Amino acid sequence: MWNANVEISRKVNKRTGKEFAYRPESSDLLMFKEGDYDRLDLQSGDRFMDIGANFGTNVIKYGHLVESMVCYEPIPDTVEMLRMNVDLSGLRNIEVFPVAVSSKKGQIEVWMNPKAKYRHSAASIIPGRGRDVSWVVQTVSFADELARVKPTVIKMDIEGAEFEVMDSITNADLKGVRSMAIEVHLNRYTRPDQWIEELKARLEDFECEQVDQPLLFGKRICTILYFIRKD
Repeated sequence: MWNANVEISRKVNKRTGKEFAYRPESSDLLMFKEGDYDRLDLQSGDRFMDIGANFGTNVIKYGHLVESMVCYEPIPDTVEMLRMNVDLSGLRNIEVFPVAVSSKKGQIEVWMNPKAKYRHSAASIIPGRGRDVSWVVQTVSFADELARVKPTVIKMDIEGAEFEVMDSITNADLKGVRSMAIEVHLNRYTRPDQWIEELKARLEDFECEQVDQPLLFGKRICTILYFIRKD
């Protein structure tokens, strides 16, 4: 449900000269500053699948560079911000789906810490760590969406669900994909480094570059895996 009392401000994106909306009392601007996926080498013919689109960082930065962009975001307030930024962009090549991408179609419970400053970007299917408010969202199957959208580029940031979701597909399901960025939340899995090595081995058609993110509270929390299809 949209919170009509949320404060909304606007800034100008220097790349496009267009305004975008953000919530000052959230992590929106931090996400905008740090959400840089230039390594994906976007091209004009790309079909960009943005899984965990948040308030629209990739719409704002990259929507004008690609043929189409399909955005998935399950948090109601954040979906409204995402749609607002699609409207402000003036682009007509963006689709927004208010669902979570999962290993299968159905429903799933999503958890949030309502007191956390970064609550809009840290909702997860994993409870705990102050996440004591939940709601049920619709899910779509990652494999089904790959077959339907036929993306050439994928970005995935789904707060720990990436382990289950990536394990639900095969190297063959990624036919036509030339680059991917997967944010791995290392604190959401018991053996994340082992899982990463297994994923690299399984996606044999791709080279992988691992880029660790800055420490948070002195801990190694996230890393981004950039998969680029081999020549």
